[in-house]
Amino acid sequence: MDRPCKQAAESGSRVPDELLEDIFARMPAKSVQRCRCLSRAWAAVLSSSGFADRHLRLANRRDGSRSLFFLPDPGSGDDTTVHAWSPRRPLVAVLRDERLRRVAAVTRQCRGLVLLEAKGDNLISVCNPARGHSSYTVDHYVYNPSTGQVTALPEGKEASGVWPQNHAILGLGYDTGIRKHKVVRLYCRGELPPACEVYVLDSTGYWRPPSGAARTMPPASATNYCTDQSVFAQGHVYWAAQPHKKYTGKRVIMSFSMADEVFGILPPPDMDTVHWRITELGGHLCLFKDITVVCSYDVWILRDPLEGAWDLHCRINLDAASPAAAQLRCSTSVIPLDIVDDGNRVLLRPEPRNICRENLGAHQLVVYDPAIGDVEDLLAGGSMVSHHTMARRPAAPYEESIESTGRPHEDIIFSSTSSQVLAQVLRRLPARTLGRLKCVCRTWCAIIESGRFIRLHYEHTCKSSLACVVLSMPHSRRFASLDSCLNDLKLACQMQQLHRRVVSSKPCHGLLLMAHNNYGVHVCNPVTGAHVFHCSLPFEQPSDASAAHPGCVGLGYDLLREEHIIMVLAYKSRNFDTGSYTMECSIRRLTDCMTKKVAPSPPIPVTVDVPPVYAGGKMYWMGESRFSAGCSSVLVFDICSKAFNVLPAPRTMGDSGRMLVAELARQIRVVHICPNTETMTIWRKRELVTLDDGQGWTIEHWIQLGQWPEFSLRTAARLVIPLAVDDAGRILLDTGRALGYYDPRNQTLETVFPTSSLQHSCPRFFSAVLCEDSLVRPYGRQRQYYGT
Repeated sequence: MDRPCKQAAESGSRVPDELLEDIFARMPAKSVQRCRCLSRAWAAVLSSSGFADRHLRLANRRDGSRSLFFLPDPGSGDDTTVHAWSPRRPLVAVLRDERLRRVAAVTRQCRGLVLLEAKGDNLISVCNPARGHSSYTVDHYVYNPSTGQVTALPEGKEASGVWPQNHAILGLGYDTGIRKHKVVRLYCRGELPPACEVYVLDSTGYWRPPSGAARTMPPASATNYCTDQSVFAQGHVYWAAQPHKKYTGKRVIMSFSMADEVFGILPPPDMDTVHWRITELGGHLCLFKDITVVCSYDVWILRDPLEGAWDLHCRINLDAASPAAAQLRCSTSVIPLDIVDDGNRVLLRPEPRNICRENLGAHQLVVYDPAIGDVEDLLAGGSMVSHHTMARRPAAPYEESIESTGRPHEDIIFSSTSSQVLAQVLRRLPARTLGRLKCVCRTWCAIIESGRFIRLHYEHTCKSSLACVVLSMPHSRRFASLDSCLNDLKLACQMQQLHRRVVSSKPCHGLLLMAHNNYGVHVCNPVTGAHVFHCSLPFEQPSDASAAHPGCVGLGYDLLREEHIIMVLAYKSRNFDTGSYTMECSIRRLTDCMTKKVAPSPPIPVTVDVPPVYAGGKMYWMGESRFSAGCSSVLVFDICSKAFNVLPAPRTMGDSGRMLVAELARQIRVVHICPNTETMTIWRKRELVTLDDGQGWTIEHWIQLGQWPEFSLRTAARLVIPLAVDDAGRILLDTGRALGYYDPRNQTLETVFPTSSLQHSCPRFFSAVLCEDSLVRPYGRQRQYYGT
């Protein structure tokens, strides 16, 4: 390839390419990114590994001091801004990204890259009853503060066990041999020994075992008893670890070589306490004491990782009356951030997590000079916005870097034509078969577990007009297919143990929502067995008229943000005699454990003894006829715009029947059930008609239920729900004690459950739900679009 400036040189320009590269290497990373648009040749040069090394070396020495970047406050759910600061540059916002909401850095920077983990309310408990254990799933991202690039990591193997061994700890390092970053993930598997897997950025797109000769980890366990981050220094990734899986109070340092991919144990220096932490200073591993339990603050530097030789860099006597001791004693914990001024001084900062906002004296960023034992407060001049807004944010050294966070792992997996063809073939198979095919090889497993394939698989399977009918036990999350119950009398009786009628919601992309009184909700996939639990929802299912805060909960999908949501609508007070009521609505996303209220409140009262209906990005409730405001109206909520609307319902001549909202063939229907005439009327909307007076509806089906005793509204059934429509146009009706298909062509109703052998053996109710063949995860960490 010709040099980028060859044509310019031929036309008389005297600026050599080496000089231009030297200029670019001193520019900020975002400016270098824009310069890649100059030509294809310059794009190749400015993206090369050699230029990245040169830029990393030169761009961070412009003013002789290192900068800091401040992540959003993990305790603030609305904060998504990253700030950068240096003693000679004011605080500036460098990036805003929704994926940075409630995240924390779990590694120090490695050539400008850092690993982020969703913390706090983003941590969701995930259970798999088939495997009989609980685990946690979190989002992990590779982030470059200089360029703003954020790339999600693929899901690793499940981590299970009892806390604190039920976690996965990550480390980030750089292999100079292949010139690529590697992510090392340590995870626990219950009673099994801890294991490890490695992900190479912009490589295969999936995790693999370490390539070292000894793949087994040493008899030590990385722990999250404290807030230690993993540290990359001197070609190794380090974690604070305990010698045994059971906590004994002793601690060691566990290392992982980037080149050889083998583990090792590094003993700490001799000291009078086991309360120490690790970080990186000047390219070396640093160990420092926890200031809360010692009388002196020591900073140790690892001189030789092979021999385990440590040097005491500095010591601050906290019992002395020196300025340094006075500055540090007011804080509960202090961490060293960096070595500045050519290694002569140490940048120190109080631990934000342990600082009270009222204690302004503890909010400091200081530089300590070991030669004279004095400190300089860098915040004294007001260079920060304020102590309250910035001092509690996590801070880390900031390096200008053009290192790429890598392509998304799904783009890597599907980059080849063979993978794309394989995905088109596999998507036609059932979900349970695909679960077994994941064992073929890592490539097949990566394809099947990817969000892109899950979307393709659902788009293919959702074309069937009727999903599989299953019976469920809501409190135990147990499911049984209808065919299994028809063939097994004992199983059928076990699935009919409910004491009252339960109306189940329709699946949303294969996910079912199950609510429990005063307990919470489970969102599960009956096919894969994966489910996630959400607690502390502000509602109670009305088991009787004396429920304190009756409400209902439904599962929907935000088409704009491509996320599933849990929607709760509850009464705070209601009085049918006076007609007074107060209601509130709240939303919780499946990837978030924080419930947010929707303002304003719903404009009309609605019935809450049945779940809402989702269709086309909107939630629907039937108005409460016992209030005049909700009579003959349907409440509609647009999830994307978060706005309510009232839709006039069809006119029913004012009889004493009940009206419901249902979803049939992915379209909204209004169902009218009249006990006096024992009929069911199903209304559908007319196309291209403005529904302003209830005139825009037409009768689609009229069913005379009195002809069949099991579905009679006067005898056996008080509430009949249409569940679905099959390929032949038959309507599946559910009474809670019987299931039947109504054929509109010949006006017949065939009872399919229970059979004659079960008519009198199990008089209680069952819960019938639809089950879609889907691989969709209820705790999917990446936003995926599954259609409507």
